[in-house]
Amino acid sequence: MIQTLLFVAGINTLVQTLFGTRLPAIIGGSYTFVPTTISIILAGRYNDIVDPQEKFKRIMRGTQGALIFASALQIFVGFSGLWRKVVT
Repeated sequence: MIQTLLFVAGINTLVQTLFGTRLPAIIGGSYTFVPTTISIILAGRYNDIVDPQEKFKRIMRGTQGALIFASALQIFVGFSGLWRKVVT
């Protein structure tokens, strides 16, 4: 997961320098998702799964779903202009 985050941060930096403000800004990811991921891993809903591989798959699906939902919420707030109204 950390390698994916670093890879996407590199792609974001390239896009920023080519199409954005053209400043070589380093765009990094946030590690605030780590406590949330740990809480998903320790959730009681996965305790009944005996197979470790199946348990890993379910935990990763839960983590991916949470990240997709959080990203979609941020996209909605950003494109709707709602954040502008909250800040001002």
